[in-house]
Amino acid sequence: MRVVVAAAPGVATGSLPAIRADQESRLILEAQALGHLDVELRSVATIDDLAFSGLRPPDIFHLICQGDRGTLVFVDECGDPRRFAAIDVAELIGSYGVHLSGIVLNACHSEGCAETFAPLADTVIAHKGPLDDDCARLFAGRLYRTLQDFPDLAHAARISADHLATGEACRSGIRAGLVVLRNGGGR
Repeated sequence: MRVVVAAAPGVATGSLPAIRADQESRLILEAQALGHLDVELRSVATIDDLAFSGLRPPDIFHLICQGDRGTLVFVDECGDPRRFAAIDVAELIGSYGVHLSGIVLNACHSEGCAETFAPLADTVIAHKGPLDDDCARLFAGRLYRTLQDFPDLAHAARISADHLATGEACRSGIRAGLVVLRNGGGR
């Protein structure tokens, strides 16, 4: 299973706190060691890093960034945070004519963006409301380890959220905040 991870850097913007994309990326790369994943990391992601031209499209596209009111935050060419409307990001990805097995929006308030990405993938994973950065990292690590035994992304996401909800670190909201859209919008 090929996974491309586009990680925005840990910069704060407005009311959105900095995220530790490097740590989340590390946990995904550690899951790769189990042998079921081929991970390509695009760190310090700009909007140009979302391009699929000239390469084999991934099965799963995992975005580590901030989300807020239908926007996703990446960086510009100077490394400064920049908001992009989810529809613009989805149109860019869609312009390559690819259909993915999954898109993971591991970002706060990404539920409002999920429907926008639904036509591009069989499954879209997102989160309602705030998403604690520690829980986001733990969720990503658990998700990609769980895919080894449960290769259906939606099922693996639910198992991962359920597992994390039983621990002390992510008890508050990881399960209730998980959004799973299947096959063009169904939950």
